[in-house]
Amino acid sequence: MYDNRRSGSDRRKQQIIIHDDKRTGFERRTLTKDPDLTIGRLRMIPIFEGLSNKQFKALLSICSKKNYEANDYIYHIHDEPTGMIILIKGKLTLIFSDGSQCSNLSPSGLIGEVGAITGIQRSASLVAGTYCTVLCFNKDELDRIFAVDTALLIKIQNNIIKDLSSKISEDNKIIEEMKKIHTLGIL
Repeated sequence: MYDNRRSGSDRRKQQIIIHDDKRTGFERRTLTKDPDLTIGRLRMIPIFEGLSNKQFKALLSICSKKNYEANDYIYHIHDEPTGMIILIKGKLTLIFSDGSQCSNLSPSGLIGEVGAITGIQRSASLVAGTYCTVLCFNKDELDRIFAVDTALLIKIQNNIIKDLSSKISEDNKIIEEMKKIHTLGIL
């Protein structure tokens, strides 16, 4: 008699190795499975302020999701920029040339946007402080979209300028406070 039973192993529990293919890989498909959820996350990030749904969908079409283990290097200092990332889950650490570190990069933070837009080399290394999930935007693909939609490029550049201006303003406040403390310490 013909036996149609399985061998006893449950294939549903097997681990499937997923590759990071930019165009057709699992990471890109999961983002387009629920585009409204992903676009909702992107809307919360200041660099994407004022973009239309069409512009968000164009960005989503080039976006991929990647995971990094703790202590994995994402960028190295002085590397040529290959894109920008958005931290979705986990913690990241910036390591500067003098060895100092900044490890308070939190989810929904955008990293590498200046290099992705201007082509300026990385000013610090970026390391996964914990297991991390990030959304990646490849610089070449961004450039291709910007060539077609210059309004998108202008909006993003203006938002980067606003964000950098805000950071400079905050840094200036900190410097002024430090000057006051230093002056009081001398007296």
